[in-house]
Amino acid sequence: MNQTIKLSAREVPANLRKIDGYSGRTFRMESTLSVEIPADAGLSSGGTIERFFYLRLADGAIVRADGASLAPWSVERRANTVTLAPGFAIVERSFFCGKDCGLRFYVHPENVARFLTAGVTI
Repeated sequence: MNQTIKLSAREVPANLRKIDGYSGRTFRMESTLSVEIPADAGLSSGGTIERFFYLRLADGAIVRADGASLAPWSVERRANTVTLAPGFAIVERSFFCGKDCGLRFYVHPENVARFLTAGVTI
């Protein structure tokens, strides 16, 4: 069963607090083996936007994962289930009706301890 944990800013490694230009204090972590990225990720839908990023924990490298460069009508744009491997995470930044809802880290269960140790830089 997946469990979502609220994190304080000091529990999130410093190099991961500013993903996608984020400057707030709302962080969550979910321990999971897979993440569903919807087909409309990265697009505005009724004031809601969800952006997804792949994150390599070893060096903090980030890659946009939601097909944002694809046109909204593209047949290549589809829902995708990503299976997390140890050492990798998915980061979601979401906006609801224009309000920034913070960052959610989807982390493989083997990497949860890294997020719960204050002051650790991955």
